[in-house]
Amino acid sequence: MFSAFCLGIAVPQALWLFDPDVPGWFGWFSLVGVVWIYIVQFKLYRTVNELYRQAGMKEPLVVWWIFIPGLNLIVGLRQIHFLSQFWAKEQGIAVKDAFAEKIHLLSANSFP
Repeated sequence: MFSAFCLGIAVPQALWLFDPDVPGWFGWFSLVGVVWIYIVQFKLYRTVNELYRQAGMKEPLVVWWIFIPGLNLIVGLRQIHFLSQFWAKEQGIAVKDAFAEKIHLLSANSFP
């Protein structure tokens, strides 16, 4: 996720700035990277919450976090954590996520 985002932002800007043969409109491709990451993150957000809702559990993700710089990274980590926890529970596997459990903001399912 991070590498695709960096490529979508950095490569078009670097080419536009440093290569005189690249037309000026090429720098706008950076926006494609930003839009792409938000679309994918929002779709994953909806999928994770839908899985939890269908299983009768509380939805773990808060949608507006996606749009706040910095918190969108936390949402991405929470998406991964809760998706893996969901499928582990579905398969009857007990998985301990020591990293996420030490950081309450990543693993708590108690936000409004």
